[in-house]
Amino acid sequence: MSNITDVSTGLRNMMKSRKLTISELADESNIPEDTIKSIRSGKTKNPGIQTIIRLADAMQCSIDELIGHQPASTEEMEFLSSWKKLDQHGRKLVQAIADIEVSDRHQISHSNRLISCIVSSSNLDDGFLYDSFHIQTIEIPSNSFPSADFCIYINTDSLSPIYFKGDILAIEKRFPHNGETAIFIHHNIGYIRRYEIQKEKKQLLPLLPACKTLESKQLSEYICFGTILGIVKFSSSENSRHHNAASMIQYIKPNL
Repeated sequence: MSNITDVSTGLRNMMKSRKLTISELADESNIPEDTIKSIRSGKTKNPGIQTIIRLADAMQCSIDELIGHQPASTEEMEFLSSWKKLDQHGRKLVQAIADIEVSDRHQISHSNRLISCIVSSSNLDDGFLYDSFHIQTIEIPSNSFPSADFCIYINTDSLSPIYFKGDILAIEKRFPHNGETAIFIHHNIGYIRRYEIQKEKKQLLPLLPACKTLESKQLSEYICFGTILGIVKFSSSENSRHHNAASMIQYIKPNL
């Protein structure tokens, strides 16, 4: 599959076939001319997904045509469909993770791998405020949840004895199977719940007795952020979990 840097070639070809000038495309897409020029020249090698979508819409072509990809797989189409349902903050989080994955690829030990780790700026307890976060690429053991897409750092003891402050949870971007625990978002509020089907009734059960159960009639209003695979384990010779997460330096806050 072609790399996203092909967007510069795809943009030039599409503009030529549509007989569009930079000025005309800027008007149609509501993207500044300088941004379009930068993408055309290849100076901007990784334009944001929102920019790509607006360019494709303006030129009435698919994203695949614009960036030179083969037709999207079912998985890619499902991801795009989910992305379109996100609010501005959710899209910003997805873009941040994607940017980190692209920019921070480098050689590491065969026993370790790179993964993005997220830290909420508010306490990650039940009903945590999903409005700001830190992201950092960290190293974890390669054999620790190889299907994980990113991690989340637990910054409070309010979820004990299930999770403790300093734990790093491995997260896979999918809806949970029956009996699995996942993170669900509703109106910028996050909940950690166990998904269970009992007598054909779907429920999101709390980890702690004091927290509320979310009934099936409410589930359609919740977005699954990801399924928790477990706690990442580090050997004594590696940096501590707390040090890895506490050193996160990239701060992202949405426009509220």
